[in-house]
Amino acid sequence: MAELPFDPDDPPDDPPEQVRQPMMWRLAVRLLRDHQGAPAGPAGDPVCRACGDPWPCRPHRIARRGLVAALRDPRGGRSGDWYRDPDRYRRRDDV
Repeated sequence: MAELPFDPDDPPDDPPEQVRQPMMWRLAVRLLRDHQGAPAGPAGDPVCRACGDPWPCRPHRIARRGLVAALRDPRGGRSGDWYRDPDRYRRRDDV
């Protein structure tokens, strides 16, 4: 696994210079900070302070993925294809 240019447990608020998508970075950091673990709940398992779901909650996991995704060029690879041809990626119910 490649080494990340940031600590995934405590990323900086401002995007590191390697970040290609600063807005995604800032949103991911905010989501990560909002969804932190809390001491064990009634069932004895840790829970999220924000949503009360079992830890790590889904928003926390999505935020961590967002931090890594912010390092990638939005125009590169399959994830950026919708920029070039948005009609191709229209939702099925929009047709």
